[in-house]
Amino acid sequence: MDSWSVCFPFAAALVYIAGYTAMARWWRTPVGRSMVSLAVAIALALLPAVLHYAAGLALTRRWFRWYDRGSLNAIGVILLWRLVVLWRVQRARCPSEDHQPPHASGEDNAAH
Repeated sequence: MDSWSVCFPFAAALVYIAGYTAMARWWRTPVGRSMVSLAVAIALALLPAVLHYAAGLALTRRWFRWYDRGSLNAIGVILLWRLVVLWRVQRARCPSEDHQPPHASGEDNAAH
């Protein structure tokens, strides 16, 4: 793996956090918090590799293995959290009993 493959997504995550912070008060909504949390988790997961390429650090200590596993698992946990958040938002916007968008049941539009 080359340094570009690690440093670019790391920098993109930081730019995303800074840009979204400049555009919106993301910390006030569940969707915003979940979006920024994922970017933070991605940056944290990539940080050791960035330090390796940028400063030649070889992080091999036992605590690092726990950090590495924890940061990668945080991405999965945050993705599942985002799914719940988005489900709740979608459910609030679509108050029908079955939470299906229009025409999902196959009914003809002319009948309404």
